[in-house]
Amino acid sequence: MGCADVGNLTNERFSREGWLFEPKWDGERCLVFRRHSHLTLFSRNRVLLNDRYPEITAAFRRQDADLFVADGEIVTFKNGITSFAKLQQRMQVRIRRRICSVRCRFGSICSI
Repeated sequence: MGCADVGNLTNERFSREGWLFEPKWDGERCLVFRRHSHLTLFSRNRVLLNDRYPEITAAFRRQDADLFVADGEIVTFKNGITSFAKLQQRMQVRIRRRICSVRCRFGSICSI
């Protein structure tokens, strides 16, 4: 039985026919559930995130759809690259003050 290939760093993009690839966002997973006026943001461990990210909660409340589920990643950027270290500073904040701006990347939104 042969050994598995070891990954190599490269500047070239990888592609293979029949395969789909997507970028890996280095952030915090966020699942959003909205049913009319009830809106909840959860981490992958089912921790409520509404109070941690009030600006994201407000953005979802402004959406026209009032029944949906969204699955995405909350990320921060440093020099154009996602920075989990920068996001960790924000993740620990329990009072409403702005440490860094956050962006959401939601690849899947399902209207019900």
